[in-house]
Amino acid sequence: MSTPPSTAEIENILVAEISRMFPDVPAVNAGTPLQSLGLDSLRLFEIFVLVEKRFGESLVDGPITRGMLENPSALATHIAGRIAAKAA
Repeated sequence: MSTPPSTAEIENILVAEISRMFPDVPAVNAGTPLQSLGLDSLRLFEIFVLVEKRFGESLVDGPITRGMLENPSALATHIAGRIAAKAA
């Protein structure tokens, strides 16, 4: 069984992928508010698909809160928590 990714690893992947989605934004980092990027439903769906493919976590099978979508760091923390809960 492989070691689950750390919150920092998840965060780095999310920042890199979200940066690719928004090439016109000069610098996306872990604290960049997703709303400031012009996040629409299509981009949000792309992020959800990315999370499911990379981490095996479906974000649509539970409540989606504004807090978890605040920035890449908050989303990474949410994903890491779900992964840890499954492993326990």
